[in-house]
This record gives sequence, structure tokens and C-alpha cells, in this order.
Amino acid sequence: MHLMVRNLLLSAGLLGASLMAPQALAETAAKTSAANAFEQAYAALQQAHQQQLPSHELRSYAQSAYQAASAYFGDEHINTAKMKLSFLNVLTPSQHSSGDFADLATSVLDTYESEYGADADELIPALMMVLRTQPVRAHLRKNRALFERLIEAAERSPSLSVEQQLRLKIDAATLLLAQGNPASRALLDFPEQAQQQLGASHDLTLLAEFSAARYLEVNQQTRSATDYFEKISQHPFTEQASETQLSIKYMSHARLVATYEGIGESDKATKHCLAIAAMGRGIGDEEEPTPIYRVNPKFPPSMARDGHSGSTVLMFDINKLGMVENIRVEEASHKAWARAATKALQQWRYAPRYVNGASVDTVNRKVVFDFNIRR
Repeated sequence: MHLMVRNLLLSAGLLGASLMAPQALAETAAKTSAANAFEQAYAALQQAHQQQLPSHELRSYAQSAYQAASAYFGDEHINTAKMKLSFLNVLTPSQHSSGDFADLATSVLDTYESEYGADADELIPALMMVLRTQPVRAHLRKNRALFERLIEAAERSPSLSVEQQLRLKIDAATLLLAQGNPASRALLDFPEQAQQQLGASHDLTLLAEFSAARYLEVNQQTRSATDYFEKISQHPFTEQASETQLSIKYMSHARLVATYEGIGESDKATKHCLAIAAMGRGIGDEEEPTPIYRVNPKFPPSMARDGHSGSTVLMFDINKLGMVENIRVEEASHKAWARAATKALQQWRYAPRYVNGASVDTVNRKVVFDFNIRR
């Protein structure tokens, strides 16, 4: 007999007893069934993690585990809260920010507070998850209070290193930035803290600078943001540079391409396109290059006045430097839309695709532009 089931039966007095009331027997059987269901769901989740399954597959196993825990332990039990947090941890950032899981994260925090107390270190991951799951238009004052509470918990935690504390602060403030919360201004404080504590070349110092630049960029302080991005892009990385350092440098070049194209300084944008090409890196899947700068076509005034809608399908190539070339009109509802779409696509910039460490041309890409009048 399985050890967990045997222990449950012993605790219920079922083993070794000749008689038991039908109601008690049914309750014990139900508890045994719930215990088995949880044990199986938890074992399946552990195996899924060991197999390193993709997040969309892990999600199903994690959801089954927390639902089985709720049925066995009760919804407010600490073990159930841990299973809920495990489920939330396998969700993607876009799923976190959808707002669909905010109540679930809050229930985890409530249980952790009840179990460990309001000031315990154990609350840090729960507080972070509540912030992660807030919708874009979240309650500003409430989330600022959560952020301040998280920072205080991190700073007094004896178990977190300086690096862990700083990373937690940057991640939390970045979440507030995505939500449009003014408290994200704390990102401007972290570069100096990081440089003093960790040095100018540390991964977290560069991340703090990049995050501060993103705050400035979002808040339309373009010049100050550009200064940060330029500083990072010019950082003298060695051959032993970490993946984090290279990614931050790459993203800084990409942001500078978008910034300079946006203000009409294409020569400067081209310089950073060339720098990206020289890094020998691409964004995303090699088969699907991702644009680092793009603009939408302008709706032709004559078509807008007449209330027309339609679409244009364009084919194009991307050269080794990430420039769009050889645009062909595959399909167009009207010549005016084709002209507008072509003019916009000519301005797009890509990171070049790489094969075996060398940039290559990408041919026969397709994009569809829809022109619709909102009424």
C-alpha cells in the first residue's frame, strides 16, 4: 500500500478497525482520493520541469498541481499557496500583465502573510508576483505601496546579496514603468547605486543604466535617454563579456536606431545598424527577423475623405546591414495604399539575420498593411 495513503488511513483509524460509520468511511475515501490526485499531479509537474518542457506545456501541469493542492489541503493552506505561486511562475510576461491572474497572486500573498507574518523574507516572491500580475492600467497608489514594501523587504533581508537586492529593485521598478506608474522614477536612482556598489562594468550597472534610459525614453526625455544608450553602446566590452552585457549593448544600439530614425537623423541610425551587424547577433528567430525600427503608413487623405478601407501586401528583402530592399507590391486594393505602404516600409530597419556567425541577406519577406477608418 502506498505510504501516503497508508498514513492517511492510519490517521483516520481505518486500518486495524473492524467497523466505521459510512459517512466517516466516505470522508476518508474522499481524502485518500484527493491525496493521491495531488501526489500524482505534483509528481507530473516535477517531471515536466526536469524535462524542461516549454512554458505553455508547463502551465497545464502547474495548474493541475495547484488545483489538486486546493482540493486536498484547502484553498488557504500554505502548500496550496506555494503551488499557486509555482503556476504563476511559469506564465509568460504577457500573461502576467493581462490582469487575469491578479486575484490569484493576491490570494498567495494573503496566505503567505498569514503563515509567515507581514515582514518575513518569504513574502518577497509573493509581493513581486502581485506586481507582475497587475493590469497595465493598474491602481497607481496601491502598486506604489506594494513596490515600497517590496524594496523595504529586500533591503532588510539578510538572505539577499547586494546583487540580488539591486536586481529585485530594477525588475520591480521596470514593472511599474510598464504600468505607467510614476513610482518607476526610482529607476533613475539605481545606476549610481550600482556603480558605487558593484563597479562600472558590472552586469547590473549596465542593466540599471539601460533601465534608466528606458524610463527617460518613455517619459519623452529623449536627449537624456540617448546619452545613456550611447554610453552603453560605447562600453569597451571584452571577448569574455557576459550574455547579459552583450544583450544590453545590442538593445542600446537598437534603441538608438529607432531614436535617430524618429528624429530624422538617418546617418546616425545607420552607424548603429552597422554596429549591430558587427556584433554578429540577431533578434529572435533566424527565420523571422524582427524589425528594430518601423513606421506605419499614412492613410492617403483622398481615401480617408471617401471612407475607403483596404489592404496592401508587399514583398521585400533585407540586406546584410538590415536595410529593406527590393520592395514589390504583391497585392493592393488601390495604388494610393500601395504607395503609402511602400514609403513606410522603405524606412524600416532590421537586425541582420545570421548564419554560422555571419550576416546574410533575407529574401522574400511579406508584410500586410491594413487601412481602415475607425468610426
